[in-house]
Amino acid sequence: MVQSSVPVSRSRDELCEKAIRVFQEKFQQLPAAVACGAGRVNLIGEHTDYQEGYVFPAALDRKTVVALSLNDTGVYHIFSNDLQAEVKWEKAVPNPPAQPEWFCYILGTICLFCDVAKVDFPKGFNVACVTSVPIGSGLSSSAALEVATATAMEAATGKALEPLVKARDVCQAAEHSWAKVPCGLMDQAISVMAMDGCAMLFDCKNQAAVHSRIPDGTSIIVVNSGISHSLVSGEYSKRRASCEAAVKEIQKHHPQVHSLRDVTPEMLESLKSHFSDLVDFKRATHVVNENPRALAFAEALKSGDLKKAGSIMYEGHESLKTHYDVTVAQTDAIVDIAKTVEGVYGARMTGGGFGGSVCVMVESSKADSALKTILEKYQSVYDLELNNKEKMCDDDDLVLVDPSGFVVKPSIGAFVYHQIAS
Repeated sequence: MVQSSVPVSRSRDELCEKAIRVFQEKFQQLPAAVACGAGRVNLIGEHTDYQEGYVFPAALDRKTVVALSLNDTGVYHIFSNDLQAEVKWEKAVPNPPAQPEWFCYILGTICLFCDVAKVDFPKGFNVACVTSVPIGSGLSSSAALEVATATAMEAATGKALEPLVKARDVCQAAEHSWAKVPCGLMDQAISVMAMDGCAMLFDCKNQAAVHSRIPDGTSIIVVNSGISHSLVSGEYSKRRASCEAAVKEIQKHHPQVHSLRDVTPEMLESLKSHFSDLVDFKRATHVVNENPRALAFAEALKSGDLKKAGSIMYEGHESLKTHYDVTVAQTDAIVDIAKTVEGVYGARMTGGGFGGSVCVMVESSKADSALKTILEKYQSVYDLELNNKEKMCDDDDLVLVDPSGFVVKPSIGAFVYHQIAS
């Protein structure tokens, strides 16, 4: 479980320097350790990870950096530069709060790291975090924060964990027990295990990863719709519960089934009449068919059949829209616009849904122009000014920001920066 050395270290970059500067200004000292975790874009395999399915994410070159120092002061202080928020307390080791807050991602990760690595909870610490992952955009800023925190703890304590243990038993567990989001393992796994220039086919049942290079001449674009909703609001949990209900119904007829990963499309269709709640059947239909899509997409990418890979992305989006009900009008519009843009192979909603981002696969030579065209057409269709909130949606947890986008450079996962302080 515990390795002999901390993860690979890399030279300090602009975001690292910013984290050090923020830490110094806040705490009047240099941090003892600085580490990062990557955001991610999932190319195919959505809402399958918590049913032991297949996913195909890539890590972004946008990341979260955590700077920390452990001490013996009895004072615990966490600061988020991007939220301009902080929390400070003394003495007691905390328990998960009834209502999760932003600092739970950090504090929960530290608590679970200490449990798993078998080290004492610190007698005090200072933590500062900065990020270039757009928050609330469906690009897993939360997992990036968890992974950066765990990796910084590895560097600070000298106790490094096996990558999968860090992703699953520390970071995913923190999101479950502290942030109260019953997520699958995809986000934490790719943030820890990603390789430069590659996407990763991850088998969530066997927890095995196969890295695949993005074909030369092919780029991935991320377009942020400017619409976001909180996954903690309950819709994510409802869909997970619906899948679990579907499994229970299927097990009445096929007791060998452990998860929707074990169900074929033909098996599910033959049991449709047995479902008392057709919503559960709809949710299962997406997951059961998304797994073959993920495998077919990986094979198409490997063989260079980008047209086929793109069509699979469109199929996946349509299923998320009609069977899983997690797209919104804005992400649907971006996908429809992308279909009309020269050089685009395919597009789909990425992430948990209810807003967030769309990933677009495109010819590299046309990536910049395609991004510009998509954003211009999308902006002309939807006025995302805050004073039009009621026109867009009446949800209480709706957050609106300006639409934006960038070309993805598939990146390495977690790492520590070269030693900061002696």
